[in-house]
Amino acid sequence: MPKILWVILCGIVGSLLIAACSQVSFYLPWNDTVPVSGQTFAVLLIPALLGFQLGVLATILYAIEGACGLPFFATQKGGLGVLLGATGGYVVGFIFAAALVVGLIAHSFHRRGSI
Repeated sequence: MPKILWVILCGIVGSLLIAACSQVSFYLPWNDTVPVSGQTFAVLLIPALLGFQLGVLATILYAIEGACGLPFFATQKGGLGVLLGATGGYVVGFIFAAALVVGLIAHSFHRRGSI
C-alpha cells in the first residue's frame, strides 16, 4: 500500500474513533453547557497510538469533519456554530493537546531510554 494511502487511512480511522468516543457523553448536574465526554480520552489516546503526524492529522480531521456539519462532536452536534460556541475552544485545544501528548511521551522515552 502506498504511504499516502496509509496516512489518509490512519487519519480518517483516527478521526472516526474520536467521533465515536465523543458520543459517550453526559452533563453534570451543576453545568448544563459543556458535556463530559469520551472525546478527551480519545484525543489523548489516538496520537499516543499513531504518533505525532498521524495523531495530529486525525485530530485536525475530526475538527474539520465536525465543522462541516457532521454530528461528530459531543451529544451529536456539528457545524461551525459549535466551534464558535461555548465548546469550540475545547475542539481547537484538542489539536494542541494531541501534539503535546506525543511530545511528552517522546520526552519520557528519551529520558528513560526505553519502556
